Amino acid sequence: FRRVLFRSRVVVTDRLPDSKRLSDCLVEDEHVVLYDSVEECIEKVKSLLSNSQRRKKIAESAYRHVIEHHSAFARAKKLVEIISSNR
Repeated sequence: FRRVLFRSRVVVTDRLPDSKRLSDCLVEDEHVVLYDSVEECIEKVKSLLSNSQRRKKIAESAYRHVIEHHSAFARAKKLVEIISSNR
């Protein structure tokens, strides 16, 4: 999943109960596109295919977010902050 975001691509995925965790770190329609049914998926994919600006905006926003918050460097930095604050 992160590999796609690191390549600055739009992620379209189904909204499963576990997607709640996904929504804790990514904002729907800003970083990721979620759907509840096959029909909604088709509708959203068609919309994205017909709107390259929106597609690029979501992909770039997700890429920036993942680099800033979920890269190995960002996670290591967060770990150091947690360890330092517990001293």
